[in-house]
Amino acid sequence: MNSVTNFLNYQPNCFLFHNFCQKHPLRCEIDEKESEDYRRYINYQLKKRLDFPAEEPDLYFGLVPEMEYFAKKYVKNILFEMEGIRLCSTNMMAYIEQPVDFSRWIPGGTGLVDCVIVSDDFLSITVYEHNRNIRVPVENNPKLILYALGTLEHFDSQYRIKRIHMNVFQPYFHYFSGIDANRESLFYMADRLTSKKKLVRIPAYAVCRFCEAKTVCEKLLALLGE
Repeated sequence: MNSVTNFLNYQPNCFLFHNFCQKHPLRCEIDEKESEDYRRYINYQLKKRLDFPAEEPDLYFGLVPEMEYFAKKYVKNILFEMEGIRLCSTNMMAYIEQPVDFSRWIPGGTGLVDCVIVSDDFLSITVYEHNRNIRVPVENNPKLILYALGTLEHFDSQYRIKRIHMNVFQPYFHYFSGIDANRESLFYMADRLTSKKKLVRIPAYAVCRFCEAKTVCEKLLALLGE
């Protein structure tokens, strides 16, 4: 379980997820490995398309046909965004599977951003989401905010970044959506996010509907049965 998930255990919308994975380790392990397979494969295809060094990934469950379809969608969207940025800039750079560190906000916080595009004062990040059941929003998305903060921290000394664009790619919902922010609004969202760490963890469907444990969480099911 990564540091983002560990942090979000303190958030209402991830109530008891850590305990769920302790009780059902096989299910969590399978879900995590399947997600990793898809993420690694689509990024492998993007690297090939951009003529980056690319080593074919060793997949846990092997290649399945829909991976090819998802990879084509992913590559198409990233290339379309890059073409738009090129119209306004001559020094665009792309980074795939970029490690980021957001421990300035979350102790020990690290992650891997699937695609980063940087140009002049503009930064764009794309994060892959594998959730099959619920569409993951770009608005008020803690993971997206933390990854954007870590990416900004990494590239801020090389570029004068003023504008940030954050994308979520969720292929099971044919979903590639983004949201814009400036530096001030991103740091404001970060302050709001980290200030919620001490909230009492109370289940509610509105905030638990994104959790993988929602169908078996005793606390949530008891609440909904009332």
